[in-house]
Amino acid sequence: MLVKFISALISSLLCCAILAMMQYTPVSERQSDTYYFSFSSLLFIYLIYATPVYVLGGIPFSILIERITGKLLHYSRILPFLINLILYASSGMLLMWLIFQEQESLFLLGAGAASALLYYFVLLLFRYLLRSWRSP
Repeated sequence: MLVKFISALISSLLCCAILAMMQYTPVSERQSDTYYFSFSSLLFIYLIYATPVYVLGGIPFSILIERITGKLLHYSRILPFLINLILYASSGMLLMWLIFQEQESLFLLGAGAASALLYYFVLLLFRYLLRSWRSP
């Protein structure tokens, strides 16, 4: 559970950093008499909204997905990975749809899928690093 929580925090930070980079306007491109957010303030604003979604929405979906695919690990190694990709992307889209029901946007669904897949890959990387660190 701690691994999932740390992975959710790291994923949230990475996702928000990417969003902040996309929205940030460099000083050389700014127009006078117009307010622009700094990179750190954009990052902080995005973290305020994204971190609870990752922690309160992503971790329960991750536990559910692991229960679904846990029995498949005995039969194959690639099958659970492919099913996890599909289930994580679907759960990210479902979570974004639940949050933004009024707005039917393919961009929001894609962002949800990308965010969930980012969490899945960070989780896999974190588990791999823990396994390699524990074994001599």
